[in-house]
Amino acid sequence: MASLLLALATWWLVRDEPVARAGPSGGDGADRRAGHRLRAAEERWYRSMAQVVSNRATWPCFWVNFGISGSYMSFIGLWAVPFLVHVYGMSAVAASRHTSVMLLAFAVSVACVGVWSDRIRLRRPLIIGSAALYCAFWIAWISGTVPAAATYAVFALMGFIATGFTLSWACAKEVNPPSSAGMATGLANTGGFLAAGILQPLVGWVLDQRAPGTDAFTGFRPALGVLMLFALIGLAGTLFIRETRCRNIWASTQQA
Repeated sequence: MASLLLALATWWLVRDEPVARAGPSGGDGADRRAGHRLRAAEERWYRSMAQVVSNRATWPCFWVNFGISGSYMSFIGLWAVPFLVHVYGMSAVAASRHTSVMLLAFAVSVACVGVWSDRIRLRRPLIIGSAALYCAFWIAWISGTVPAAATYAVFALMGFIATGFTLSWACAKEVNPPSSAGMATGLANTGGFLAAGILQPLVGWVLDQRAPGTDAFTGFRPALGVLMLFALIGLAGTLFIRETRCRNIWASTQQA
């Protein structure tokens, strides 16, 4: 309800151009010129979007988010708690604390990974290394090698490691025109939400296919395998991300 009220207030109060604030007189010449420029920009937005979509260098960033962000959001948002409850015999409260630990570790790491990347002037090594380690954690879960005493630590490490995919937003921006930065990062980020929307029901469907009488871990293993498959798609995407060295390289790619 609060979101709906804010949306209505925004629609009512926010104006698209300076001339709209000037009242019936239409404002002064500067306001009218600004309004004309804004309308021209609005007419060209679809061209900018087409340029971003047609840029091959944008799509690896999309697939990184599709695989890494999508599997992460699906696991922590829905399936981590049932997994811990049924496989490790935890209470729902204890399982939820694990997701809180993972989110906290993610928050700490995501605040640092961009700074680190900017300081060393590199993107790809951090993105690839993060994705590879993230996939390694899925191997550990599927193989059943994570002892109950280590689940908190593994969740913390998994959350801390996963944040490399966020650098793909910067990469998407840096391989496209600066004027299309929002569209480029938005397209890349869409991959994660799309995958999460696919994975949440897909994992549930896979769990429903387990044979009656199957023990909890054996029943969850194919579902974990689906999450790992998406993570591997993300890892594959990292290998095709173009190194930008933390600067916009769009102009140089056009000259080449």
